[in-house]
Amino acid sequence: MLYDVAPISAMRAATLNAQAIGRTLADLGISVNCLPLLDVLDAEGHDIIGDRAYGDDPLRVAALGRATLDGLRNAGVVGVVKHIPGHGRARADSHLELPVVTVDRQALETDLRPFRTLAQAPMAMTAHVVYTAWDAQRCASVSPRSSRQ
Repeated sequence: MLYDVAPISAMRAATLNAQAIGRTLADLGISVNCLPLLDVLDAEGHDIIGDRAYGDDPLRVAALGRATLDGLRNAGVVGVVKHIPGHGRARADSHLELPVVTVDRQALETDLRPFRTLAQAPMAMTAHVVYTAWDAQRCASVSPRSSRQ
């Protein structure tokens, strides 16, 4: 992947790609797009994230996510970061069943890093995933508990 050999070029390409997508959307009167996907790829995760992820390194994910947000913004479109707090470890497609992630809080810090880095993003989409380290009863999208508890 381009990021592996030329990270600056990869970020520029991501910005330009998102700007092109944004211009197309803006021409159609669409002002919001559910990009970028900030899920950190996990080798054992479900394919629903798969090649949509920017990679398995939180710094790389955040850098390419920031570039995507910038490109959309340049075209007048608001980006929505997703799937907070991270869908990469889920072993199931949350459209079909409720995934349960059982790793500890420390492991989940890796997944949170891109979202914390881009905490100023204008909008976010939650993950319909149960993270037992935070709330074993409810998925993140409806849990009243915070990852900081």
